[in-house]
Amino acid sequence: MTRRVYILLAIAPILAGCGGPAGQTFTEKFEVHESLFAHVESLTNTVLMPNGQAVYTGVVGMTLDIDGIPQATVTADAGDFHAIGDFSVTVNVGLTSDISGVMNNFTADEGHDLTGTLTIPTTTFSGNQFSVPYTDSLSLNGSPLVFSGTFAGLFKGSNAEWIWGGNNGTTTYDDGSGLQNGTLLGGFVGQ
Repeated sequence: MTRRVYILLAIAPILAGCGGPAGQTFTEKFEVHESLFAHVESLTNTVLMPNGQAVYTGVVGMTLDIDGIPQATVTADAGDFHAIGDFSVTVNVGLTSDISGVMNNFTADEGHDLTGTLTIPTTTFSGNQFSVPYTDSLSLNGSPLVFSGTFAGLFKGSNAEWIWGGNNGTTTYDDGSGLQNGTLLGGFVGQ
């Protein structure tokens, strides 16, 4: 699959990895993700997928609302915090098309430590849209945070130059004091 590469200079460090340039704050990383997400959303959807294989990399942003999670700062909803990480997916397009990959390298706000990898299992799709249900876990402040989500989206641009969509679902957190249920709302964008 041949893809043309369009990288806006302002977002190139974010697509290269969520670490970004030295000294970039969590808020700056998250604002760049939000801006890029809105930009790619406005692009034309891919009509005809090119055959072949492509690897897309980019950023995934998440808002997690988990009951009972203490916050480092005062927020409107004491259970909300944000995380941003990287994702990489391999897409095969042909007689049957599939997508698979990972989400990792997370950084969280509110003083939380979020580590591990979420696997996007191999799932077939048709046309320019995909929906991948997954169940996996990360470590939040040293305790398991289980995700039951859907990594769903579509390809953007005349030659599928971009991948864009949502990462939504539910979470269960167990820090030893009892199960805490929550919600996951997020988006991803990459090329």
